[in-house]
This record gives sequence, structure tokens and C-alpha cells, in this order.
Amino acid sequence: MTVPDLSARLLPGGLSVQPLGIGCRSIGGPTTGASRDAAQDANALDGLLLALKHDVNVFDTAATYGQGHADRLLGQMLETVPRENVVISTTVGSFRGTAPHPYAAPHLRHQVEQVLANLNTTHVDVVCCEGRDFGPANRYLEEAVGTLRALQDEGFIRLIGLSLPLAGEDDAAGPGATGNRLDVDPVLDAVSPDVLRVRYSPLSPEPRTGDDGVFSYAARHNIVTLIGEPLAGGLLTGGYRPDGPHSCEPPSQCQPSWFTHEGLTVLQQGLQPLRERFGDTPQALTRVALRYCLAQSDQAVVLPGFSSRAQVELNLTCLGAPLTGEEFAFAQEVYRRLRVALAGIGGAPGDAMN
Repeated sequence: MTVPDLSARLLPGGLSVQPLGIGCRSIGGPTTGASRDAAQDANALDGLLLALKHDVNVFDTAATYGQGHADRLLGQMLETVPRENVVISTTVGSFRGTAPHPYAAPHLRHQVEQVLANLNTTHVDVVCCEGRDFGPANRYLEEAVGTLRALQDEGFIRLIGLSLPLAGEDDAAGPGATGNRLDVDPVLDAVSPDVLRVRYSPLSPEPRTGDDGVFSYAARHNIVTLIGEPLAGGLLTGGYRPDGPHSCEPPSQCQPSWFTHEGLTVLQQGLQPLRERFGDTPQALTRVALRYCLAQSDQAVVLPGFSSRAQVELNLTCLGAPLTGEEFAFAQEVYRRLRVALAGIGGAPGDAMN
């Protein structure tokens, strides 16, 4: 499994996107509200502008990232570049406010309108449905799809995507939850997504679509897959040390126990074979993780997050050559063993033994 080059991926409608994009979760701040100061925001904006200089043209956000704070920073970035040069992807359906459900039509329309206001733009290129819950028996599925199609017809949305749940999330969701292995196929059929979005890294098993892996499904249907959180919140870069204080909001695919002294010790030990093989620097570990994710599909777009300009520069300059088949197999086995070890200290999403 290798990616021969970094050629652009083509979205429906002729939208061309680079295979390395930017995830904006971290620059939004906690989901409970923005807590980043003006200096951090200025640094984040510098990072976004640097990404543009490196020809990055896809930026992934969501209204829940700092309750719109990430969107507003992106809106400042959009003031510096022709709108047609940038592809913005966002995800809706994660919160309901006072509506009976996140996908109730008036509330869904309001979510999109608020995103447009925060971004200070006339349209969003990709709006992804959070695909885990459309209500009992998918009650709001048809209503949600109809609302998004109407917004598309009105020119506020260019493409409609589906954000798939983590592998194993159905176990926590309980009987009847949407987005699990039993229900995701009807959702895919109803939404007929132009784009798939997944939260995936070498520390998580591949999300599923029924009995199939999402990357196989995307390849068969020639669908671009946006991969969020490919570095597992920085855990795969080796930047977290067991003896250091760490206050962070763990990414959704990570367990809080992974950020404890025990978890970080397991991570440091588990990453050691990669250090010995590829180099003992954050750049080397980042390269392996990003290349590993890119190798899952020739239609993959990886979206590493960042909180500073320096992180953007590292992510965008470390890729080097694709992994060879032998290098990929080596990394795959190292990551598999690491998932197993992490499962022993507090669990991993899905079946970490696969």
C-alpha cells in the first residue's frame, strides 16, 4: 500500500483539493467555548496563512470547535485569498440547542446559516452530516437530507458529505443508534455523499461501512475521504512526555488514559521502533504517521491539526517520499502492537486487537 505521489484529488463539480490539508479543531479551543488568547489566535492565523503559501487549499472545521471560534479565524483567513481558491469543509449535526433533534429542519438550516456568518462567506464547499444519530429508526434522516439538498439548490452548499462514526462507537451508543455497523448502509444510501469524513489515525481501527472498511468502500465508489485527527492529537509525534504536565481535551478517537503517565510511557516505548527505523525527531514520526494514513487510499486527504504556526510548518514540510511496501508493513506492525498495549491500560476505540 503506497501513494505514488501527492497529486490532487478531484471532488465532484471539478473541485480540486491537495492531499494534505489542515484540521482546525485545536485552534478553536475547547468545545465549551473559546479560551485561547489574542496571541494564540494571531499565531493560529499566521499558521493558516502559511498553509496557503504551501498551496494547501482544504481546511476542515466544525461549529463545535470552540463554539464557532475556529470558523471565525478561518473567516479572517478567507479575507486574504480569492474564495474560489479555498475549499472549506464543515460538519453539522453534533448539537441540538433547543431543537428536538440536531437534524430537525429549522435547526439544521440555522446551523448552516450560522457557519456561513462565522466564516463571513456566501457558501460552504462541503457540509458533512455527523452520521452517528438521526433519531430512533432514522426518524430525521429524510428531513436532514431534504434540508441539505435544498440548501445545495440555493447555492449555500456545494457538496454534501457524511462524517462516519469511529469504529466501535456503536457499542457505546446502545441499541438502535444510527451510524453503527447495522445502520450505516441505509444512511449512506439516503445521503449518497459526495465526500466521506472519518476520524482515523494509526492508533485507531479502520471505521466500517457495514461489513466493509471505509477506505475500500470509498475506493469502489471513487469518493474522496477526508481523514481528521491523523496524528491522534499529537500523540504520534512523540511530543508528549510521561513526566510532563498535560492539560488538553483529548481527540475523540483517544482515551483520556492515553494522556496519563502510564499511557504516555506505553506510547513512548511503543514508538521506539519507529524512532530507530525512521529517525528520532518529531518530523520523522509525523512523516510516518501522515504517510501511513495517505497510504490507506489514493483518494485520501489527511487533515493534521495544529495550534501554532510552527506545527503547520512541520506538518507541511516533513512528508518526504512515500513509504515503501516494506516500510509500510513495518509501521503497520508497530502501530498494531501499540494499539494492543494501549488497550490494556484503559481501552481503545473499537477492536484494538484487529
